[in-house]
Amino acid sequence: MEPDKNHPSDPENSEIPTSLDDLGPDSKRYCPGIRNLNAKGRALRGFVAFFGFVAVIVYNERWPSVLDHPLLFTIGLMILSFITAITFLQSFLSFCVVDAFLGRTNISGRFEKVSQHAHELDKKRAFLIIGGALVLGILFSALLLIKEIGSTV
Repeated sequence: MEPDKNHPSDPENSEIPTSLDDLGPDSKRYCPGIRNLNAKGRALRGFVAFFGFVAVIVYNERWPSVLDHPLLFTIGLMILSFITAITFLQSFLSFCVVDAFLGRTNISGRFEKVSQHAHELDKKRAFLIIGGALVLGILFSALLLIKEIGSTV
């Protein structure tokens, strides 16, 4: 059986782009370490990020009725902010962290395994996204907490 030249796991595939310069703005191709998500996945993550942002704001405004202890409130706010940030970054970067760790892509609308080299590149990108989401979540939480402290003084 002849190998599929468009399959992401084919290491000899020279048609798979290796940098952002190789991708057009409307490209729908898998790129190891850069893009592994299709438009439907991006839209879903964008939708979740929007509602996560709304949830963070509502949680911050209504926190006395949810949690009485400031430490529990802060932890809850940071977790909610982290989840919102990671879904936003996945949507913005067109990259799914879970698919990266599982060594698969969903560009074509069905899950396909990727090569070992592509899997390593995807995992590096996933760790960067998680780190970025952690930083964004902490910064967003800090801004809301500073606002909260300022309004109680």
